[in-house]
Amino acid sequence: MDYNVYAPPTAAVAEVPVRDTTDRDFHVVGKAKFFSLFLLSFGAYIMVWMYQHWAQFKRRRRVAMWPVARGIFPIFFTHSLTEEIDTALQRANVRHAWSPNGTATMLVILLVGSNLFSRIPDSVVPLVPSMTVLFACLLAMAILAWRIQRAANVACNDPDGSGNRGYTWANWLWAVPLGVFWALVLLGFAGLALGA
Repeated sequence: MDYNVYAPPTAAVAEVPVRDTTDRDFHVVGKAKFFSLFLLSFGAYIMVWMYQHWAQFKRRRRVAMWPVARGIFPIFFTHSLTEEIDTALQRANVRHAWSPNGTATMLVILLVGSNLFSRIPDSVVPLVPSMTVLFACLLAMAILAWRIQRAANVACNDPDGSGNRGYTWANWLWAVPLGVFWALVLLGFAGLALGA
């Protein structure tokens, strides 16, 4: 019996197709995942979201840029992101009804405006009305950012974002504590509103 235990296996191994996400110009994400991450992070997800778009764009196009800076300062790069998405849609001859500049402008105005509004002291604007305005701004920002994301999904030929619909362990790692935190904040906010 001539059997070598150190010999490599001789069985045929089938190639498993791996979904290549590097062939996309932009970051793709599903609607439910996008809104849950955006709202649970109280809008801070926009920095991660912008970074992911620009990092994917850099990988795909092999252009010299720093995606981290574009993620940290989204107000300066939102318009260029929507322009790139719109260019990709036009290049692919895909019709998508949206206003890239209008959407980007409204998002930037809300980002700056809500940040400035949050700095107003409680002695000028009481907490309950202030928080109500900030929650409304957050919702409006999420809707506007989703319009941009939806256009990016369409440009990547994945309108539903099915390529990135599920949650990763990293998503759960910060989403669960933030969810508990915001549940407590809303509970306290409700107590203040009811005069408890």
